[in-house]
Amino acid sequence: MHSLGKTLLVNVGNAEVRNRRCCTVLRFDPLELEEEVKTALQGIAGSIDDAEFAFLEDGFNPLEEGFDPAEFEDITITEDSKLKIGLPQCDDSIEITYGELIALADELANAKLVENVEYWAPTRFLLRVAPIAPHSSLKLIEHLYAGSSFAEGICITETVVGPCKCECSLVSGYSPFAFLITGRACWDKYYPPVLPDDLFIQVCFDKGASPALVREIASAYQFELGATLSLYLERSPRADEIDNMWEGAEANDWSPPPLRPLLIGAGLPPLLQLSNKAVANVDAEVCVLYLTKCFEYVAQTVVRQQLVETMRAKLMSPRALNPSADFIIEIESLLEELRNFRRDREAVILTAVHCCEATELAPHAPPFLTALAKVNGKTKRKEREEALKHFAASLIATRNSIAHAKANYEPTGEECPDAQLGLFAECARIAAQQVIRWYADRSESSRVT
Repeated sequence: MHSLGKTLLVNVGNAEVRNRRCCTVLRFDPLELEEEVKTALQGIAGSIDDAEFAFLEDGFNPLEEGFDPAEFEDITITEDSKLKIGLPQCDDSIEITYGELIALADELANAKLVENVEYWAPTRFLLRVAPIAPHSSLKLIEHLYAGSSFAEGICITETVVGPCKCECSLVSGYSPFAFLITGRACWDKYYPPVLPDDLFIQVCFDKGASPALVREIASAYQFELGATLSLYLERSPRADEIDNMWEGAEANDWSPPPLRPLLIGAGLPPLLQLSNKAVANVDAEVCVLYLTKCFEYVAQTVVRQQLVETMRAKLMSPRALNPSADFIIEIESLLEELRNFRRDREAVILTAVHCCEATELAPHAPPFLTALAKVNGKTKRKEREEALKHFAASLIATRNSIAHAKANYEPTGEECPDAQLGLFAECARIAAQQVIRWYADRSESSRVT
């Protein structure tokens, strides 16, 4: 462990008062607070890998050699008294209270890093992320990097899953993640523990929540940021070297709109993971592959619902009470017709028609989807359905052309032209969001997982 006199920056109180030394006493209230502060300072100092880093800037450090409370003005230190802490090679520090200092030390004592991308503590999870160009909201990113205090999270949303209450937010700047980074010596003069573009999905949760549930909630939050705010994020492990940095931005009065409730429940985690993988890929071909998987995943539920609704309507007929041969043959024909929807192509087309809203997709339709591009609020329902069928057929054909070897694939004419693949992927991304929300709106008992 490094010497406490050289590892942590502490700055407390009013400078004018501090400079007026007299023969009164500096007090800690309650008395046991002094020992708690000592323990906290020892714990945090032990996690900082820099023996030359200045510890004290004219503050109150009960562990300092020769510290004598009688030499200070008559001041009382409580849990709400403020101090500043900083990390090596970082230009800025953050202001916290002594109570928060003690809580931070307790948290760090039971925290760990996983692959330099996940931070785990008993009630906090941090996932280091980075915006994905070109779709990410630049305005929101500028707002995020305008603040330097870790405590100032944005896009805050709460969710309750069973007995577990969680709060999700986006945070940047100083974080417990940075303190563990210093202990690993994964920094230097030009690569400080806190970077200007550090960005984290934070989940604060009740004790006892399983890691699987916390990751599920983080994944749902990541999806909502993209679906609602067009802020697409990907996991971003802290590298050994820094390639580029975000320039700081001045704070402004803009604030992001609220997010919808997070999509949590049976069948949703793997579906949201597919969606997050899709938007995390700048390669339009890979994006289309994963988005098509989203359609295929939900298609099983759509087909089952179609079967149940059709058969229920048939069996509600008075003829079902005394079924004739013709009635049974009609049921057989219906089942045969519905069986066709179990094929990938037909199932995806049915899903698009059943779950998607053509008027929302029209502004994003690439030129080759002429019918969909023309849809507006006055377009008749039949025309909207035909446009969605054409879109879904193109999605399947494009996926097949990407997934199959060129020598073995015979074009159908429905594939997206290579020059429009980026636009098509954007349109498919919005359609996949509609499909996911439709699936989440079903009761858990009716979802095929």
